[in-house]
Amino acid sequence: MDKLRIEEKPLWERLAECKKPVVLYGMGNGADKVIAHMQKRDIPLAGVFASDGFVRGQVFHGHEVTTYRQAKDRFGDMVVLVAFGTHRPDVVQNIERVAAECELYVPDAEVAGGNVFTREFYDAHREDFEDTFALLCDERSRHVFFNLLRYKVSGKLSRLMESVCAGGLFSFERLELRGDEAYVDAGAYDGDTVREFSEAAGGWQSITALEPDKKNYRKLLKSTEGLHDCTCMQAAAHSEDGTQGFAQSAGRQSRLRKDAQTPVRTCRIDSIAPDATMVKLDVEGHEREALQGMERVIKNGRPRLIVSAYHRNEDLFALSKLVKSIRADYRIYLRRFYSVPAWDIVYYFL
Repeated sequence: MDKLRIEEKPLWERLAECKKPVVLYGMGNGADKVIAHMQKRDIPLAGVFASDGFVRGQVFHGHEVTTYRQAKDRFGDMVVLVAFGTHRPDVVQNIERVAAECELYVPDAEVAGGNVFTREFYDAHREDFEDTFALLCDERSRHVFFNLLRYKVSGKLSRLMESVCAGGLFSFERLELRGDEAYVDAGAYDGDTVREFSEAAGGWQSITALEPDKKNYRKLLKSTEGLHDCTCMQAAAHSEDGTQGFAQSAGRQSRLRKDAQTPVRTCRIDSIAPDATMVKLDVEGHEREALQGMERVIKNGRPRLIVSAYHRNEDLFALSKLVKSIRADYRIYLRRFYSVPAWDIVYYFL
């Protein structure tokens, strides 16, 4: 399909041929994945810098963490790889300032897995991407999809920002919120999207909010105080009712993991919300299992679905394929909201 032909040079091919020093901007989980892939491809890491307020004499992967200005003074003409995530406009503006002075890329590392997106992955799944592209129901969805793929292959910040859509999760005009929704929020975090739903909908029949992380769950309870007919559960949406190991981490990084020691309840949406009319899934890479746990609800009730598709490389095609296999009459739309890197990619199944 010519519409998905990507002509930009692949990021990892470019870095393998690069003669400039390659310097990492950021530390943490995403940076670990980028460094691991650099090592796999024998791409040397020259240094690491962070935003000024985060520089405290740390050493990261054997490199002293410096400020950007210190790195620039030391390396001069360098290639910068952004290896952290943000939703903050001021931080994105700082990234853009660095990009104005240096050759800069934003590698796309899986949130829930250990891989980065490569041209090889794209080529291996080209048919899957083409099939998904053909299912998208409006030009904006197709624009977002194509620019996301161009970004993921090339690492270019410009392509990433071209995929951004205005508005918020519930402002999508085709969602058509009603005043009698039976809304399920799986991966409710601290209640931010429950509040966003309540403000957008104005009224509802019921809200069921699931959040497995203990600290986030306490915040969820506080955030939803005063909302009528709102049930909060410390649980994870999954394909089975039971318990699983849960790895608790800071912010949004907590997730189910078989080798984790902390047990958490798992439940099927089929079991807890059989009459759901709208379901939001943002469950840190377990969207597939959550969808499998609501097959009956999907088949019988055809609820509108809002499904995050940015935790794993295959999410862009695998999740839409799964939903269509359960019920073929959904119309599919894709949006991505403001962030660096390509977080907050959302499928709407309507």
